[in-house]
Amino acid sequence: MDYPAAGFLRRFAALVLDVLILDIAGTLITYPVQKQFDIQIDEVLNLLKMGHAPSQSFILFLLIYSVIVTILWGFYFTFFIGYNGQTPGKKLLRLRVEREDGSPVNYATAFNRFVGYSLSGGIFFVGFLWALWDKEKRTWHDKMAHTRVVKL
Repeated sequence: MDYPAAGFLRRFAALVLDVLILDIAGTLITYPVQKQFDIQIDEVLNLLKMGHAPSQSFILFLLIYSVIVTILWGFYFTFFIGYNGQTPGKKLLRLRVEREDGSPVNYATAFNRFVGYSLSGGIFFVGFLWALWDKEKRTWHDKMAHTRVVKL
């Protein structure tokens, strides 16, 4: 069956739901790392506002945090899109990612699409916004991975 392309607002709402899920999961996963380094984020922000350089432990924490969050996001989007074409956010809003020909997405395509997120978001999120004026309502990461998002 040929499903219609999903619009920007529905796709954006699904992404917001996924980001909320990832934010909660990321906080739970990285909290022990933050405690291990004895990092108090509000204190660090105040020191930075006053012009103090960040401590080495804070820089190391940021590096570890960034790696953990990148792996988490990569796993989340690759697993869910590769498994059935739907993240939890997309499932709630009745959206699915499929290949351009309408066939299911595999894990390699899902990972390629995730890698494309950095390109889509890299320049003021123009790649995500591209769906607003693209006649097929596709983003840069859709084009890169040869996918489309459809309404079910």
